[in-house]
Amino acid sequence: MPSEDVVIEIELVPITSYDDPDDYLSWDETVIDEISVLSEEDKQYTALDFNQKLKLNIDITKFGNSNNLLDREEFESSNEDVIPVDALKFEPIKTSMGYIHGGSIVVDLKKVNPGTATIYFYMDGNNGRGAGLMRTFTVKPYGEVEVDTIDIPFEVSNDTSVNDIENMHINITDKEHIYGSNVEEIQSYTLSELNKMEGTFKYIEGHSYLITAMHSIYNEEKGA
Repeated sequence: MPSEDVVIEIELVPITSYDDPDDYLSWDETVIDEISVLSEEDKQYTALDFNQKLKLNIDITKFGNSNNLLDREEFESSNEDVIPVDALKFEPIKTSMGYIHGGSIVVDLKKVNPGTATIYFYMDGNNGRGAGLMRTFTVKPYGEVEVDTIDIPFEVSNDTSVNDIENMHINITDKEHIYGSNVEEIQSYTLSELNKMEGTFKYIEGHSYLITAMHSIYNEEKGA
């Protein structure tokens, strides 16, 4: 060591994401970096839950297939004014035997506010070692969450005896709908509006969809 005083300078850089590939916990590909606040209309429905689920992947070969509860579950937020810790919880997916094999971080949208915050999540199973994740999220006004989509073509075949295509409808429902995003939860099509019974719908990679068809006629007298 030199005989004179030594000055050591340390430059700190904020970490906005952490996802260790060597542990069992990772973000699912469907997780985006934006979260929506409630719409003005939905703020009046105080008895209803409005959540966004941040899906997690759990590698059972590393986590262990006999974890039925968590010994430790911890959340931290870099900005409690934007995403408070009490707006976050872990919702496990369990097998029929009660063992954890997946889960999501559930964000209570009633408690978030516009801005940016980094959240940290740590979990430790009762028969497995601990693992943690970190990610920065931007909370945006309702309707301004941008989601990437792919236009997927589809073709409808009417094999029924009903030819009233003006009152026949196809609904494609996103089962992992992102609240407040630029993509509707239900994409609806009337058969008469389709060109040669062909159309396209906006597909979000990694999401699953429910497709339903119906024949319905509006009754003006009953209002339904």
